[in-house]
Amino acid sequence: MNIAFSTLVIIMILSPGFIFKKSYSWGDGGFFDEYKPLSSYTAICVIISIFFNLIAVSIVEGLHLYKVEIDTILDILISSKTFKHGPIVSSYKQILIYFFVLYLSSWLLGKLLQKIVIKTGIDIKLPWLFKFEAPWYYILKRPKDGYGKEIKNPVIFIDVTVGIEGTSYLYRGVLQDFFFDKGGNLDRIFIEGVCRRNFPFSGKVSTGWVEFTSDRFLVKYKDITSMNVTYYKLQRDNNSQVEHDYVPQNDI
Repeated sequence: MNIAFSTLVIIMILSPGFIFKKSYSWGDGGFFDEYKPLSSYTAICVIISIFFNLIAVSIVEGLHLYKVEIDTILDILISSKTFKHGPIVSSYKQILIYFFVLYLSSWLLGKLLQKIVIKTGIDIKLPWLFKFEAPWYYILKRPKDGYGKEIKNPVIFIDVTVGIEGTSYLYRGVLQDFFFDKGGNLDRIFIEGVCRRNFPFSGKVSTGWVEFTSDRFLVKYKDITSMNVTYYKLQRDNNSQVEHDYVPQNDI
């Protein structure tokens, strides 16, 4: 039997775990998970794939849609010389439908689990099981206070130092958005209400703040030499019933 065909079948069987993990780890700003060793990442995806296939086969047979021949699958995986392609060819439509539904379900389940985890905050309560492997995501999107509780809808002020032609500048503004690279690392941030001054402060040069008129000010992470993050939470005025004041929560 052709080894290439066996390899193709193995890839098809193990793909659901990778699809699920990709879906679960993909957010608006890019890939949540930072790079992990290929061996550990693959092991997790393989376990998920085996679990999903067992569930799918149980559903297919439980609904009496068609009989799954385990012996035939094993013959394919070990490239048995006695295996005949006849059963595969005659039922190729059912096989394609099975994998299409399995892949689609894996993607949807991954996205659904991500939404549930973020909505309930269970990744904060049970980080050992649900936490995303993306420290910057929690620093810039879902920070915690000094008691370990998530700060809801914080206003995040960013101070970054950037070197330009041998001169360091301090930029300050409110975090607007951020994005990750393909490896899950912070790639760039967008801030608004930006002002700049020389850094370090010196009497030899002007140290006054210079304001920028812009809707989105881009700073690439690779250009940042240091960063300070301050969380503020709007506090309600009981007299006016208007949230107007900023209360600092934490600094990074």
